[in-house]
Amino acid sequence: MSRANNLGELARKLSLIPSTAPSNPIKGDMYYDNASNNLKIYNGNVFINVVSDPASGGIKTTYTLNGVNYKVHTFLQSQSFILSVDKTVDILLVAGGGGGGTYSNNGVGGGGAGGMVVGNNISIIKGLYTITIGGGGTGWSSQNTNGGGGGYYAGTSGHTDYSTGGSAGGGGNNTTHNGTSNQTDQTLNGQTLTGHGNGSAAPPSGGYGAGGGGAGGAGGNAATTPNLGGVGLANNFRTGTNVTYAAGGASAGATFRNGPANTGDGGTGGYSAAGQGGSGICVIRYQV
Repeated sequence: MSRANNLGELARKLSLIPSTAPSNPIKGDMYYDNASNNLKIYNGNVFINVVSDPASGGIKTTYTLNGVNYKVHTFLQSQSFILSVDKTVDILLVAGGGGGGTYSNNGVGGGGAGGMVVGNNISIIKGLYTITIGGGGTGWSSQNTNGGGGGYYAGTSGHTDYSTGGSAGGGGNNTTHNGTSNQTDQTLNGQTLTGHGNGSAAPPSGGYGAGGGGAGGAGGNAATTPNLGGVGLANNFRTGTNVTYAAGGASAGATFRNGPANTGDGGTGGYSAAGQGGSGICVIRYQV
């Protein structure tokens, strides 16, 4: 910093060299953070940004995990994410889960989970991003033993086509259904977000229907007992504590369940009604 002869010249010439947080700060100390490109001031407890929040959209929360401070934007419904500076973020995207099948016997499959996509340390440039949250599938309104597949990429809704999905729906016991997942890795600005989804093998004839596939595993397909859906996957981006998303729906005969909102879970199969799939979610977090 060059020497200034008066306060007016000081105001024009003052500049801060990007650095890390100073040790042993006192209230009022300032520095320009090299990692986040933010001017920070010490409030007596922690350093906080001097300028207004560089991002908007969704439900904004903060937490500290392993000594690192995070800001989180959670999208439970479709909305815009507006970024005024370039950021490195972690991203969780889950599509809507599929609804279950319905029929008047045990051979009814569960709905597949919505596809799940996760990215760590993804660089995104400033601008406006449209976040689309997919709804859960309603399942079969008429009698059909097959569970619906989950939405196969983030922002899509669960559906009744059991053969494919983010995770496939479980087949009925009189089908040769071998559902497959078509959830693939996604790219954003040339960077990879890992996709998660699983299929559901054909159930034995005359037995129970198969469970819907989940992000963490295939649905069950035993003959003599109700089948659970494939397990979901845990993620801690939203709160710092693991939450499980994108579990498959169980077959008929298991505990009836609609997929909870904003989980991407599949709905269960049922004798007179199908369990609905859970809607999707998007979580974006970054260090502050």
